[in-house]
Amino acid sequence: MLRSIGKNLLFLTICVLILIVIPGCINDDDDDNGNTGEDPVVLNDIFVSDRNLPGVHVFSRDATGDVAPLRSITGGTTGLSATESVIVVGNEIFTVNQGNNSVRVFLEDDDGDVPPQRVIAGAATGLNGPQGLFVVGGEIFVSNSNNSIRVFLINDDGDVAPQRVISGAATGLNNPEEIFVSEGEIFAMNQNGDSITVYNLGDDGNVAPQRTITGAATGINISIGLSIANGDIFVGEFVNDSILIFNVGDDGDVTPKRTIVGAATQIDGAQGLTVNEGEIIVSSSVNDKILTFLEGDDGDVAPQRDISGAATLLGFPIDADVPIPTRNLIQNKKNQDIRPKLSNMLLSAEIRGVKIKWENERTDILGFYLYRYDLNAKKYKLATPVIFPIENDGEYEFLDIDAFPEKNSYCYKLQVLHADTSKIWDRAEWIIKPNTKEKDPSNFDKKDK
Repeated sequence: MLRSIGKNLLFLTICVLILIVIPGCINDDDDDNGNTGEDPVVLNDIFVSDRNLPGVHVFSRDATGDVAPLRSITGGTTGLSATESVIVVGNEIFTVNQGNNSVRVFLEDDDGDVPPQRVIAGAATGLNGPQGLFVVGGEIFVSNSNNSIRVFLINDDGDVAPQRVISGAATGLNNPEEIFVSEGEIFAMNQNGDSITVYNLGDDGNVAPQRTITGAATGINISIGLSIANGDIFVGEFVNDSILIFNVGDDGDVTPKRTIVGAATQIDGAQGLTVNEGEIIVSSSVNDKILTFLEGDDGDVAPQRDISGAATLLGFPIDADVPIPTRNLIQNKKNQDIRPKLSNMLLSAEIRGVKIKWENERTDILGFYLYRYDLNAKKYKLATPVIFPIENDGEYEFLDIDAFPEKNSYCYKLQVLHADTSKIWDRAEWIIKPNTKEKDPSNFDKKDK
């Protein structure tokens, strides 16, 4: 958070030269810019919406058995009520709540009875029994039980009208549950219509779907969950306790290419699901379980992991989401999508803290968030709550005055908001080491002498 600070001449003479190693942040093979030449994948936590809590539980990605959540967002201050879908984008958790017809947004690391950052609710919103939720390209897509899909801006707050509304007899919407946006198309899972309807991203009004998957051969029967990955549609089938997999281009009365079903699966009332890094994570609501399968599984297969039991606090879990895994863009020198220009720590009578510079030439992203590694919490925390929008000159600068030389070393992470649904968030990471002189950006690849 930005705040004004007084001048302090003492800092003119301070130069801490001791490097503190930050576990999980600094690698012995890193150069001064944190470049390792690798492209590691960061597996994120599992976020689960629980209708009966109501609230959101967060579990470790590799959790299994009767384990307590890492944290839970619940309580009167949250305003969560009959929480249906949940999705995590960047540093924010988006939820839809049937109990009070609202979209409520929290910070990713929120815990306990905390107020939301923003709330979309009121007569102008037209929210009526909201069920499904998807966030991409700076927009929030919400499906409603009154047979509509309403599209809001990602920063909307209060009683605001949607930007677009897909609604009417021609749409084929029939109590739409989960929705998903992929490759310029909106996919809607219609619970009462036993169908998947597909629309163009910019559709508005009473428009007919581009394609409709429906019919006896599909096996869709009061289905709720919907996710898309690697050219496949994954459906959480409530009545038949199964996961159905179709091709993303399927149309009409088609047979699933694979079906995960049977006693060994432990699925009982499949609802929301997500596909992430080769795994399917599904909410099994009747028996209060979160089950993980391999993406290519077929038939009566046992789950890889099973989160269930009293300690989990699960009580009719509705949806599960895992933020898209992030890759370190600037560490991979063969694919430097975003190349930051940095300066090391600056100490002066006018300013103190860490100045960070970077540049961007891409046009398919919406902006940036900046995170700083917190030594006490041992995790990254947002250095600025405001998104940096894309600028025409492509050059950016941020002075982190909440960082002081007492910690001796800082690790930052730049989070990139993509407009492309297939790569919503990527992260670039680098190390800032204490130094009283500003590094010449043209010497970014050169070590300090």
